[in-house]
Amino acid sequence: MSSRFPILLMSRYKHLIKRYGEEAVRKLQSKTVTIIGLGGIGSAAAELLVRSGIGVRIIEKGRVEEADMDRLSLFTEQEIDKFKATEAKKILSTINSQAKIKSFNEEITKESLFLAEGDVVLDCSGNEAMTKMLNKYCYDKKIPLIYGQIRDNKGIVVAMTGSPCIDCSLKHVPHEQAEGIIPPLIDLVAALMVSMAYKFLLGKKTKKQVIVYDLDAHTVEEITPKKQKNCPVCG
Repeated sequence: MSSRFPILLMSRYKHLIKRYGEEAVRKLQSKTVTIIGLGGIGSAAAELLVRSGIGVRIIEKGRVEEADMDRLSLFTEQEIDKFKATEAKKILSTINSQAKIKSFNEEITKESLFLAEGDVVLDCSGNEAMTKMLNKYCYDKKIPLIYGQIRDNKGIVVAMTGSPCIDCSLKHVPHEQAEGIIPPLIDLVAALMVSMAYKFLLGKKTKKQVIVYDLDAHTVEEITPKKQKNCPVCG
């Protein structure tokens, strides 16, 4: 490591620096990732990004609910009934006071899509209508969009920039739903999304891919998405 990095930062980010180099880590710290939704996946992804020094914009209108505490790794019992976005900013600021963090206690609508501006957008909303809005917005703005969701015992991650879009890509994934979520699958999906975000932020070559991880079978299926005929977004 060279001495160009302040000693404190060299210590804080030493593992990232060893992996990517100082210039890459400086680049990461100049970037912003927008996270839509602060459920289990979104809050876990936010923590991973902030620990890496990456700026985040977190958008979520809901409150922390006691019934969700088994899957919300970022929050404690003290945050129950409080707004997720507000509390997440407070907690994340204690994890890394140097990271740039903005929070918005609201839901993305067609009128407020501008809030999704960022170098990369993570769709952790778990909302089909929201995903469709983000898909078109990010496609038109040429913003990389990473989608993460859990369906039954499977973790699904889709990375998109350009065509085929997220809508096309999701035609290839399982759609079955089941009651309940296995908490470890949440962190796995969040980690995959953040690792893909690193690549986009660092300008590394990325391939269009759909990853489906089956937690019961411990298998990973990698699917190459195809553009669908007459797609209203990328067709």
